[in-house]
Amino acid sequence: ACGWQGIAEGDCFDTTWAMTVIFGGVQIVSSQVPNLESAWWVSFIGVLTSLFYASVALVLGMIHTKNHLGSVGGLSASPINKAFNVMGSLGAIGFAYSFSTILVEIQDTLKQPPKASKTMSNAITISVTGSFLFYFLVAIGGYASLGEDVPGYILAGLPGPQWVIFVSNLCVLLHMWSAY
Repeated sequence: ACGWQGIAEGDCFDTTWAMTVIFGGVQIVSSQVPNLESAWWVSFIGVLTSLFYASVALVLGMIHTKNHLGSVGGLSASPINKAFNVMGSLGAIGFAYSFSTILVEIQDTLKQPPKASKTMSNAITISVTGSFLFYFLVAIGGYASLGEDVPGYILAGLPGPQWVIFVSNLCVLLHMWSAY
């Protein structure tokens, strides 16, 4: 945020340890919520902020596809390197969907009645499929707009407008707060 506001890098508050202490302090205060029923709003904030910054990444990626930096053939690499890149990408996708580790626990708690188990199974299928398709579109938009130069954090590579990127980064911070 400092660069686009005209503040010199040396005068910018960007000390990692100080930000970590502040974030930890906020987490300590947040952990004083008495029970999970009282904390429903934390999950709600997490969902809203996640949808916001991912939607911004999708929309900005699609807007900047006119740059034509991506190609149908993908990265310029040898066939063997492309194969290993695909395998690495599949591993990254599998790692990103850590939901599967708690899926078994959710299904184990749904013994009675059988109708609840079927309803939950349908809800899980719809939600996982929907989130996969949404984030797949974000990945396609990012590659189409930035080509081989897509950074690991897609918002860092998109050209702006800067205030939208700043608000999206605040939403990422709020999402991380709600996740912990």
